[in-house]
Amino acid sequence: MESYEENSEICSIQSHWLQTTISCVNEKMKTIMKLLEDNDSATNNTEEIYEKRKDEITKIVKQLCISYCSLAQDYDLLINTNAKHKDDDVPVFYDDSPFDVIDSNPESMLDDLDFENEDSFDPEGDDSRVKHDRVLVKGGMKLKFNKLFEENTELQMELVRRNSEKRDVICKLQEQVLRLVAEKDALKRHLSYVERHKPRFEAADPGRKSMRFERFFRCSF
Repeated sequence: MESYEENSEICSIQSHWLQTTISCVNEKMKTIMKLLEDNDSATNNTEEIYEKRKDEITKIVKQLCISYCSLAQDYDLLINTNAKHKDDDVPVFYDDSPFDVIDSNPESMLDDLDFENEDSFDPEGDDSRVKHDRVLVKGGMKLKFNKLFEENTELQMELVRRNSEKRDVICKLQEQVLRLVAEKDALKRHLSYVERHKPRFEAADPGRKSMRFERFFRCSF
């Protein structure tokens, strides 16, 4: 996975809206990576801590998907608008305001997203800026965010895989604990029985006690 700090150089030549969007995505990806690193390095990783981190990562990934959907729709709107007006002198309008991806219910945002174009290019402005931004969008941003979406999907699959592996390990450990507890109880019962009947065993046959212990431990181990 490529370093997310590299995007800072790209952002320096983008619009304020795009800089803010990429910066927001970068911060969320850094948060995901930090949570994963903390999860791998933790020595006492309880189920409660694991579930909490999984919920945090899932929420951030959903927010990244929302960001990607917003970028894709604004990109499509910009391309279609440019194609419609490429032979006219009408200025091209596009949304230059950063969108908010922070929400307590990310699922509802997916259903209620409403994209509006509030700002526009200055009709008297330098037309070279419009051409420059158009080339950058067509040349690189679609590929970049497609790659980001693929990485998010891979991350979700990896989280599912890790969760499944840890669940299997926990089940095996539980089985081993139950087996050890059962063996311990059996040993305690046997020792208690031997202690209660010790005088009788010793009186009947001094060598019988050692034979019983030897046979018991041979069967147990």
